[in-house]
Amino acid sequence: MELNGPAFRPAFDEEHYLRRGNEHVRVTKVRRSAARAALRIGLWLGAAGAVTGIGFALVHHVTHAPAFAVQHLVVEGCVRTDAQALKNRLDSALGKNLIRLRPATALPDLAGLPWVERLLIAKKLPDTLVVQVVEKMIGRQEISS
Repeated sequence: MELNGPAFRPAFDEEHYLRRGNEHVRVTKVRRSAARAALRIGLWLGAAGAVTGIGFALVHHVTHAPAFAVQHLVVEGCVRTDAQALKNRLDSALGKNLIRLRPATALPDLAGLPWVERLLIAKKLPDTLVVQVVEKMIGRQEISS
């Protein structure tokens, strides 16, 4: 009986090892390279997700923090307009977040006051809303304080 052929392979076939060994090394290197690439991609995606999450959390914190709630109203430039009446009309802004506050939509229509030509509204961090009143002119003279 002959012990050669595909049915019989010795325990250690040096020729087979040399032929198949290089292929095994190449396949192993390719698999390692793919695994490292996947790990790198996963790490980059994780880092990007963490940075994005921190950014959203920071924005949410600032726009909802009680530290930025309007607590003070300052009215400047009133000569003929009653400053206290103007403050009373602006009371709806108290307690709202100063960062999210949009004066054009959040504040009542104040242009209807008789002496008010326009209002300049400024936000002064962390908790102050400054309203500067520009009153209408009489003839060519401007009413000023």
